[in-house]
Amino acid sequence: MRVLFVDDEVNVLNALARTLRHKKNEWDIDYATSGFKAIELFEEQPYDVVVSDMMMPQMSGEKLLDHIWRTYPETARVVLSGHCNQATAFRLVGSEHFYLSKPCSYDLLVSTLENAHKIALMKHASHHAMNQAELEDSVSGLLSKLIKQNKINTSDVPVELKYLLSEETAETTQPLYLRNEALEGCVEQDCIDWGLVAESS
Repeated sequence: MRVLFVDDEVNVLNALARTLRHKKNEWDIDYATSGFKAIELFEEQPYDVVVSDMMMPQMSGEKLLDHIWRTYPETARVVLSGHCNQATAFRLVGSEHFYLSKPCSYDLLVSTLENAHKIALMKHASHHAMNQAELEDSVSGLLSKLIKQNKINTSDVPVELKYLLSEETAETTQPLYLRNEALEGCVEQDCIDWGLVAESS
């Protein structure tokens, strides 16, 4: 789990580092003394969880969390502050995220971060599934279009992609030479019916 703590008070970050020293082999933890530094670190590699104070100079925790919410929606957000109430914190981070009041016990901090990480994993899985579905819809539409335009046959579609073909496309589409033979047969029968050609004996 990648966690970023953001607080303009260095002594608070140092205290967090001491508190979480036993987790250094399990978690990848970074610390930032400003919202701008936090954004720089996010640009290098996004975090699973961000824990931010609210009252900070230059960029407030509210602005930072709003930026992260818009830019990195899969990141779970946690408020760790002594300067805002729970109702305000929920408005800032959303009811699916977390608020902790300073000072915070070790057990509560760890359990909160672990729960936040679970949310991050679920959001990541949901986002991945949505992207996968969008990709499949796009490929399915392209294959159907190419087949209907006689640019490819169903036999040209790799086996691992055939599940993307709609039932209508898969059932009604035949190899090009079969469609041509069927068409020629219809034309010949029409000519016979109209007496334009003699029916072969």
